[in-house]
Formats: sequence, structure tokens, C-alpha cells
Amino acid sequence: MRRIAGALTEYVQRSAATVARARGSGHAAAGAERLAAALWRLQAGSLVAERSEVGAPRADAGRSDSRHLDWLGGARVRAGVLALWQDDPVSGRLRITSTYDPEGLLHGLLDTATTAEHFPPAPLIWAARPADRGVCVVIPVRTRDHDWGLLAVISEIDTSSTRGTYQRWVASLCAVFEEEALQQVVRASEARYALVTRATNDGLWEWDVLTGHVYLSGRCVTLLGLDLDPPASRLEQWESLVHPDDQAAMRPGMRAAIIAPGEPVAAEYRVRAADGSYRWLLARALGVQAATGHVERAVGSLTDIHERRRLEYKLRENALHDVEPAGVTLFVQRVQAGFAQVLVLDGHEIAIRASMGIATSAVGYARAEDVLRDADAAMYRANAVGQRSGSRFTAVPTAYADHEAPVPADLLPTHDQ
Repeated sequence: MRRIAGALTEYVQRSAATVARARGSGHAAAGAERLAAALWRLQAGSLVAERSEVGAPRADAGRSDSRHLDWLGGARVRAGVLALWQDDPVSGRLRITSTYDPEGLLHGLLDTATTAEHFPPAPLIWAARPADRGVCVVIPVRTRDHDWGLLAVISEIDTSSTRGTYQRWVASLCAVFEEEALQQVVRASEARYALVTRATNDGLWEWDVLTGHVYLSGRCVTLLGLDLDPPASRLEQWESLVHPDDQAAMRPGMRAAIIAPGEPVAAEYRVRAADGSYRWLLARALGVQAATGHVERAVGSLTDIHERRRLEYKLRENALHDVEPAGVTLFVQRVQAGFAQVLVLDGHEIAIRASMGIATSAVGYARAEDVLRDADAAMYRANAVGQRSGSRFTAVPTAYADHEAPVPADLLPTHDQ
């Protein structure tokens, strides 16, 4: 359209000048000038429309637009080549990643290596035919922070156009490349986090405080024994599985994450499994603030700690649960045998004799000082019975069970010192 308008403008101007000289009339010249001005306006309008419709890569169009130059089809470009730096621009090594070649002039160039000194490639330069007013233009594809490569196109010489079109192309390409780089970083980070989550066998969850929507990862769903298809009230379903005695541990933890964002919160509670039994879980939560300063969501994890809690309970039970009376006698014998070992100090043999007082949980103590009191009373009783003996305080305050603990003869010293 712009070419037609330009040709018509030149024709009208020449014709008007010829008619004016032949007739010597200014009316014809004035009419011709008005027509030429209208054509010039039409040409300018077509130029603006053409520039606004010129294709360019879009940052939201996906990977294909950045790696292929098909978008050049909307511009007055005969051919194009995009080459990106292989490592660092200082090395000068380039790789041609995409071409625009509707006429089949650049066969075999795609995915070939070259250098900055040999760019643009010869086939592209040869495609610039002077007869068609063709010229090869090389544009650096870079921003202030990053240098991506070089773009070379065969375009028609146009004195009315500026470098603005090429700059828009480069800006669009850079935006696409930067978005792709950011997406790669995000994907790598997500992959690392997914591997760590699998290694720790934790489940992840997210709670949108504004909408109430709760996201649970597959591991979370398994730990809670829920269906994969989430109901509308996922949070209420989660709360209903928590043991009634542990509700006070779950709810304050969720509220604390909202009240104090940025501060991690942890709580341990039991959750009902599908078979009706309860399993211990460790829930972690962290409140996330929006730009307004308000907490918009909470994120966290779930960890199965049932085996740990079971072992802790077993250890606590073993520590508080006393052995049978026969075991008490055996314990006294072992201790007395240890004391009966002869010590040599400065050439003198020394034997230690001791009596033991024992208090067990059979009495049902409520205070630690009561245990010590009765054990002390039992020790005095053992001393009265005889050395190398033990006395156990029974459930009846005045009753004692005496355990004579004879030490094997081979452990006794030959003489007392």
C-alpha cells in the first residue's frame, strides 16, 4: 500500500508540473498539489499501520516464538538468522539457533557453529540483492545486564524508517529469553525441592486464608488418609481427623502462623487413620505476608513421627517400669560384685563395702522426694541387716524386703583394709 501511494504521489507531482508549464495555469497545479498532499497522508498512514502490524516475538507466546523466526513473516524481511553465544560473548563463539528462510536460501545453516568474525553467514549476505534494494542488517540481541547473541536480517533499504522497528524486535526477543531463563531457574528449584521432599518423605500443604482453599500434596493426602478428590471443606475434613485431645495443639498452631507471619510454628498431634487407629504427625506452618502486610496464606508440611513417638513411649515405660523382685536381687548382686573389686592405692589393697536401699514404683509415688525418702529408709534398713546387703521398700511403709547379696568368694579380698 505504501509503495502504491508513493508511486501515485510522484506521478501526480510530475504530471501537475508538466500541465502547469504547458497551460501556465496555477489552478491545475494547486489541485494537483492538494491531491499529492492527500496521497502523502495516505502513505504516512500506511507506514504507521505497517509498523504497528510488524511481527515480533512475544514473551507470553511460549518457547517456539523465541527459537524460531516465523514472526518475521509479518515484516518486510526476505530472510533472517538468529545466533546465540555458546558460552561467553568474549569467546566469540556463536550457534545459529533459528532461521527465517521462506525462499530456501539458507539451507543447512540451522544449528551450526560460527564465530562473530564470520557472522552473518555468507548465504545470508548473498541473499541481499542490490537490484531489490536489499541490505543485510545485524542487530545485537542484548540488554544492559545480559548479552544473548546476534540477529541478522535481509531487509529492503527504506530511508523513511528508523531503527525503532529493529529495537522493538530485540527488546521482544530479550524479554522472551529472560522469561525462559527465569522459568528454567524456577523449574530447577522446584525439581530440587521435590527431590528433598521425597527424601524426607514429607507432605506439603498450603492454605489460602482469604478463600479458605487448602492444597494438599499427594503425600499429605496419604498421611491423612483422605481421598484424592478434594471436597469443598478440606480444612474442616482435616480437623475432623485430629484426636479430640489434640485439637488444642492443632488450632492454636494454625492461628499462630497467621498472627506471627515469618515465624515457623510446629505442633505434634494424632490423626485418625482409615482403620480407626491414630498416628502421630508433626505439622509445621509458616504465615506468608502479602504486599499489603496482611497474611494471605500459610504453607507448611506434615511428617510421620509415629515410630519416633512409639519408641519414646517405650523408653519412658522401660525407665519407669520396675523389674520383678528376682530382678532386684540380681541387680543388687551385680552392684555389690562391682564394689567388691579390690583397689590398689599406693601399694595398699582396698575393698569397698556398701549397702543399698531401693524404692520401686509399686508404691505409686506422686513426688520424687517421696521416692528418695523411702529409698533412704530402705538403705538404713540394709545397714542394720548387714553390709553387702540390700533392702527394698515395699508398698507398706513399715515393710521391707531384705535381699542378702552374697558376693562370690573369688571377688572378695584376702584381707580387709
